[in-house]
Amino acid sequence: MLSIQERVNFNGLRTNYYVSGRMLFLHNELSTGAIMLGYAIESFFKQTLLELGNKNQKLQHSHDLKFLFESCKKKGAFNDVQVPNDFIDFSNSVFQMRYPSTQIKEALKAYDRNNVIGLELTYLFCYDDFFQQLDESLFSLTKDHYSSSILKIFAGINEKQRQYGLYFNSAVLKNYEVYRERTKVHFAPNKEAIKALNNEADFFWTDGYDYHIYADLKYYIANRELLKFKFPGEVIRDEKGKITHLKF
Repeated sequence: MLSIQERVNFNGLRTNYYVSGRMLFLHNELSTGAIMLGYAIESFFKQTLLELGNKNQKLQHSHDLKFLFESCKKKGAFNDVQVPNDFIDFSNSVFQMRYPSTQIKEALKAYDRNNVIGLELTYLFCYDDFFQQLDESLFSLTKDHYSSSILKIFAGINEKQRQYGLYFNSAVLKNYEVYRERTKVHFAPNKEAIKALNNEADFFWTDGYDYHIYADLKYYIANRELLKFKFPGEVIRDEKGKITHLKF
């Protein structure tokens, strides 16, 4: 198991990636936002492997989200997380495309399976759902609130930028009262944050910032986008198998 300071360090980095990724997504900077969210997800895997005693440096330095996730599961972690294989494959492909040298490679891999790598704003709900499940699972593993990025966001809710971690976040907002109570228990000295959290979850479900998510909170709580996620796009080929065009 890691020390408290090591958990604080992982958590601080992960929370910054996550909040930044959501902010970018909400401002329609989808590609960069997805990469930031990929870094946040990677941080869960890296911390968990260390918590479980991993000493394999090659594994620890890997940036393959699918490989890292499967490695964690082999060690008994995250088996409670519900996520389609398609989303693991997709989020990993998008994350690998952060380098120009891998963009063509990942695009061709998608073509081979007759898919196309494209991003939509509503994919944010999939990232949020996955993140919330990973956060809850790690919190349960370590029994330490310093491992929870969501609690860090709640405890810093009086900081304006942190609120990007909650806007339209149906995976978290449906458990708003649970996180509010945990914040009161673990971050009692932060009275300003606790006072701010007396608002209802709907406070963070607003179009006042000109975000366009297409449906309301109740819809996305009842319809988990993650569980129905399919690798997007379609490759259209002629009778000889040559690609004629792509459908996003």
